[in-house]
Amino acid sequence: MGVSGTPQLVWICVLVFGTAGVIFVAQVAPNPILPQIANRIIVGLALMTYPIYLLHFNLGATVIRFVYEAGASGAVSMVVGLMAILLVSWAITFQLEPRIRNRVRSYLGW
Repeated sequence: MGVSGTPQLVWICVLVFGTAGVIFVAQVAPNPILPQIANRIIVGLALMTYPIYLLHFNLGATVIRFVYEAGASGAVSMVVGLMAILLVSWAITFQLEPRIRNRVRSYLGW
């Protein structure tokens, strides 16, 4: 398995999960609690898009190749690569960025 098919598969995953997310939000709209949860998930994923963009090729390709060469199937390699990208993007977005932002703000006196 080469890395050349990775961008197409990532876009397919984005389209599938994005569509599923829109359908999910549309289905739970009458419930007052679930749209709030779905909204938080969608906003969280939206905030993660730039770290995902920055990491998807280098980190994703490295993890996919490493897992595939360790003997896993292509599908398992893709899932592990996607999970690695999402985990690192989450850590950057919700752990690292707020701490850096708070330090910069306190340094600047904002």
